[in-house]
Amino acid sequence: MIDITETMSLRFADIEYELARRDFHEFLRHVKIKDVRPGENSGGIIPFEYWPHLRELNETLVSDRLVQVLKGRQTGASWDLIAYALWTAMFNRGVQCGATSKTELESYELISKAKFIYTHLPKELQVPIKSLENKAEMIFTKNDSWLRVFAPTKDVGRSYTFTMFLMDEFDFQPYQVDTIEGVKPTLDDIGGQMLIASTSNPDSIESTFKTIWRSEGNGYKKLFVSALDRPDRDDVWYERGLSETTNRFRFKRENPLTPEEALSPPDSLTAFDYEILEWMRSFCREPIERKGPINVYAEFNPGSRYVAATDTAKGTGLDYSVTTILDVTENDRVVA
Repeated sequence: MIDITETMSLRFADIEYELARRDFHEFLRHVKIKDVRPGENSGGIIPFEYWPHLRELNETLVSDRLVQVLKGRQTGASWDLIAYALWTAMFNRGVQCGATSKTELESYELISKAKFIYTHLPKELQVPIKSLENKAEMIFTKNDSWLRVFAPTKDVGRSYTFTMFLMDEFDFQPYQVDTIEGVKPTLDDIGGQMLIASTSNPDSIESTFKTIWRSEGNGYKKLFVSALDRPDRDDVWYERGLSETTNRFRFKRENPLTPEEALSPPDSLTAFDYEILEWMRSFCREPIERKGPINVYAEFNPGSRYVAATDTAKGTGLDYSVTTILDVTENDRVVA
């Protein structure tokens, strides 16, 4: 006699497996992560919190080959990205997924997150794995695929051909140019996927990560994740963080509200106060009319008094003379 309850259960398990295999969004419904908050607020093991900004990120992951994420700290992106790498390796045949973080220890921590996710999946979703004991890799025997992490050395990944490579906290890695040059060509040859994610390193003005973000038309789909994109954060949280920190500059760079704030140079290396420059930026506006090299910002008013000031240049350094017209009856407002 057939146990119809058991038969239906098997069918439901098969359906859940197939949905998770085909759709990363569905897979995340089964993902649990580690909650390390202290005291009674800690959940220990909690369901993955699918915040709206992560849904936008995942729409990009499943559609774009080159992805760069500029993010604030603790916005869930690292858990999300390693879950995506795990999903790719688990449910596709013959793929080789590599990953690295800013230090060897943190690279191991990255794959430990993948192992945590795997071990807390429903049994019906756990595809056969060789071992969980190796601290640097996960090999899936059924589909001949693997997920492996690497220390951020100068020669990282040069001996491999990757299907996908994740660079987490890339702006803090010491050999950014070498990593890109070593990994990207192998991905390009087979149409593989490169994922670059990082908080901005507040101690650097220029880096490969920052150059990629600022460059136009380089093929990367770029996403910014604000510190306040987390639904449980608000202006009160942000102001409290500012008041409690011993370094306001570092707090703002690691918890940015805009890409410009994230990528702004360190205060110790700048000649001007960045916050004052940002305040001045708030007054910038597009001209209402352009006449050749002239930008007009306000209509002429016969009752106003105007002053013109010129900064002259010889042009030997390819610089230009500039004339600014101010309306002195309205607090020296720039009008042209």
